[in-house]
Amino acid sequence: MKILKTIFGLIVGMVIALASVMLIIWLIEAGTDAPAETVDAGEKEIDWILMAISIALSLLFCGVGIVVHTILHEAGHLLFGLATGYKFVSFRIFNRMIAKEKDGLNVRKFSIVGTMGQCVMEPPCHTEQVPFFWYNAGGVAMNILLTAVAILLLRSYDLEIIPMSALLMIAFTGMLMAVINGIPFPITDVSNDGRNILLLAKNKGNRRHFACSLLIVASLHKGVRLREMPKEWFDGSALSNSKDVFDITRQTLRLYRLEDEGKYVEARKIAEEMTAKDMKLSQVIRNEMRCEQVLLELLTENRREVVDTLWTKTLQSYVKATSKYSAGRLVVLYAYELLYNHDASTADTYRKTLEEKRHDFASPGDTITAIDICQEIERKYKESITESSSNK
Repeated sequence: MKILKTIFGLIVGMVIALASVMLIIWLIEAGTDAPAETVDAGEKEIDWILMAISIALSLLFCGVGIVVHTILHEAGHLLFGLATGYKFVSFRIFNRMIAKEKDGLNVRKFSIVGTMGQCVMEPPCHTEQVPFFWYNAGGVAMNILLTAVAILLLRSYDLEIIPMSALLMIAFTGMLMAVINGIPFPITDVSNDGRNILLLAKNKGNRRHFACSLLIVASLHKGVRLREMPKEWFDGSALSNSKDVFDITRQTLRLYRLEDEGKYVEARKIAEEMTAKDMKLSQVIRNEMRCEQVLLELLTENRREVVDTLWTKTLQSYVKATSKYSAGRLVVLYAYELLYNHDASTADTYRKTLEEKRHDFASPGDTITAIDICQEIERKYKESITESSSNK
């Protein structure tokens, strides 16, 4: 099934790319008088050096175009968000993020699988009246605007190879990003802007979940813990639609709050429900929930057969990769080494890394919780040693 999904994604990508190129060519050539061919095709000579230079420039400017449009896309969310009453929280391009925290603006390292950038803002309210269209559509709008400017310049001027290649690739990457982000089609595991708009337009409850999730993220950046936030921001109802990104986010945040409150059994049950076979979650969300399930299993029943089933090589690689940016993932590694392997030395390296990097993580509120959970893990480990000694 995964192979078919990958093949389908590649086919869709190639079709979108081809359609984008054809559309750009048509937009440039439409209405212009093309010179008549005076030389037979067989008499034309191919300038291989010029072709090689053209290909090299196209590849170079394709990379430049992706970077430019990624920055512009997130800037679009920022500008249109500010225009509709939102407040700045964080702005990320690739793995570099500028975040507004209680002591001012700080630069952090952070990354989310499947995304090149992200602009998070604090909404003006936490009800279904929250403005959502332009905040979500702003990125695509800016990509379309720059693409239109590039096409207009290509139509208006007879350019040399370097500026022509640059503008062509800016137009191409802009068209591609506008399509991938704007069409509400689940091409990737991460819900795009078009799909977000569609889900928010169809469901009032989703608009409230959307607003509350942004308020929660904004508070975490300020160093507020989940258990200290207003309870009405967290909906306690069960997950109803595993294909709805806002329903999944709502349930995930509920799990994290229960975890922060020390209600590990309740939190574990939610993780188990979300990783059930009939839940068609994206791979990213499924990995996140399995991480939490491992941690919560170790903190509660600590059944080795359950941990063995969850702790696959794929999940181990995911945890180690995301631990660079997540305090919570370091906690999972610490818990596994201490409560499962009983390897205090290796576990201590993860604990020290967490302490050393505590001011570098993107979400101070989450980091405080992570350190507290480490203390609970250590307490359970000492209890197990005492119990083991008394049984001898």
